[in-house]
Amino acid sequence: MTIITPAMSYFLHKGLCVFGYVNDSFELFKLRSDKILHFSQDIYRNSYNIY
Repeated sequence: MTIITPAMSYFLHKGLCVFGYVNDSFELFKLRSDKILHFSQDIYRNSYNIY
């Protein structure tokens, strides 16, 4: 298991952007954050019975 702090994540994405990999940085961010965003949307829908 690997734990990444917000600071480490920031420097990873900043480094990718500095070296010209802006789109790759966004794709990686989206891949990592989609799970969290979908989870929070499911909780919102279930708590208010919104479908």
